[in-house]
Amino acid sequence: MRMRKWLYSLVVAVLTPFIKIFYPYRLTGVKELPRGGAVVCANHSSNLDPIIVAVLFGPGAFLRFMAKKELFHIPGLSWLLRNAGVISVDRTGSDIEAFRQSVEVLRTGQKLMLFPEGTRVSADEAVAAKTGAVRMAARYRVPIVPIYISRTKRPFRKYDVCVGEGYSLEGLKRGEYAQAADELMDRIAAMDPERA
Repeated sequence: MRMRKWLYSLVVAVLTPFIKIFYPYRLTGVKELPRGGAVVCANHSSNLDPIIVAVLFGPGAFLRFMAKKELFHIPGLSWLLRNAGVISVDRTGSDIEAFRQSVEVLRTGQKLMLFPEGTRVSADEAVAAKTGAVRMAARYRVPIVPIYISRTKRPFRKYDVCVGEGYSLEGLKRGEYAQAADELMDRIAAMDPERA
């Protein structure tokens, strides 16, 4: 775990100047994550989104990202992801190992970061949110932290990032997962300043 934290911090520290110079964001909302375990969720439209979230909270946050298993087939990148604590997930079905690792993250008071849409989504697309985030937050009694990231990101131009207050799903029943996942995405979309 020490190596993972050290490597994660190093990667985030190296990427921070790149984001702040080439893709500077305008941050609104909550500035810090809640203490203890939490499920951090953002909309997803660009390969930059995971980097933006990591930079947003800094090298010391040690967010445990979930990423598609295909990325772990790329030499070099696979080593970096695994040793920085990223969890590989098979999006084609139930991934028991990814679930086991995610549970361990939450049980040990760490932050699990994922994109509920499960894939990159453009502004013109509509994808039903997957229920994994709300299931884990409800079952392990940790808050969900919604994050909105502007879908339009151009070099050297500011775009919006908004972090919402963490909220509880304690008491959520199994038949309510799909609705709760949709409500999570509604909360994220509602933070878009252009909708205000």
